[in-house]
Amino acid sequence: MKVIEVEKEITAHDKARYLHVLREDIGEEAFRIALAKVYTKHLIELKRWKGKKVVREDILFFVNMILKENGCEEVSYSFVKKVEESIAH
Repeated sequence: MKVIEVEKEITAHDKARYLHVLREDIGEEAFRIALAKVYTKHLIELKRWKGKKVVREDILFFVNMILKENGCEEVSYSFVKKVEESIAH
């Protein structure tokens, strides 16, 4: 069998699905942080791509809503700030 490598970026949705599969193995805290980082990065990059202003409070609201839906504790404003700084242009 021949394996063909495809250079395709994994979407935020796919990353979240993979994290759900690994949730039990990596533990709740690692799952929460990874899920929050995936969606924080995705939302910031999407805002920038659309040429819109990144409002951290809005990002925080949406990420915390996703975390709550997954039974996780919320992240802080400083978490969003650190992620944004880590992906600064």
